[in-house]
Amino acid sequence: MNLTTQTEDFEAGANARFEDGSVACTLAEAPFDRQPAGLRERPCADAERLIFESLNLHEKTMVNLVKTYNWINASLKKQFNPSGITIQQFHILRILRAQHDKPATINLLKERMLDKMSDASRIVERLVQKGLASRTICAYDRRAVDISITDAGLTLLQSTESTYNAACTIGDRLNNNELEEFNRMLESLRH
Repeated sequence: MNLTTQTEDFEAGANARFEDGSVACTLAEAPFDRQPAGLRERPCADAERLIFESLNLHEKTMVNLVKTYNWINASLKKQFNPSGITIQQFHILRILRAQHDKPATINLLKERMLDKMSDASRIVERLVQKGLASRTICAYDRRAVDISITDAGLTLLQSTESTYNAACTIGDRLNNNELEEFNRMLESLRH
């Protein structure tokens, strides 16, 4: 199968089939030794462009969403690195602060976390070790643990929030109307 045929197949939404019978949904999934010679011999950027151009509109959208997530995540990591906390730890501290002196449970933190795949217990343990959060046995249910933000956690949170807000600013790339439309489209994807 040559590159032209593969590209046409992928644009039509079909899978690529190789001589040995294996199938790849995208050129990127094809093992290197089975990718078309023209693709193997080009520099990486050209190969990535060829792969991207071979995707259907739905696949391109998913690739763009993942790339955008990675770009935002890398930007936030770079901004948070000097503070010594991770993005997930920052979000846990914000949740704890929003409790207004009312302790939180691990389950409450899990429900409110942005990254549902994160291990809330481990994040809390790191915050406790850094002195940014405290953990105590719940007075009315000895099986539960109450988690609160400490004064040191509040201080760090205040100093890092301006960094976070600056990192989240994409106003120089999109105007307010575009941001509103973009948010509406993202919400419609999830609901």
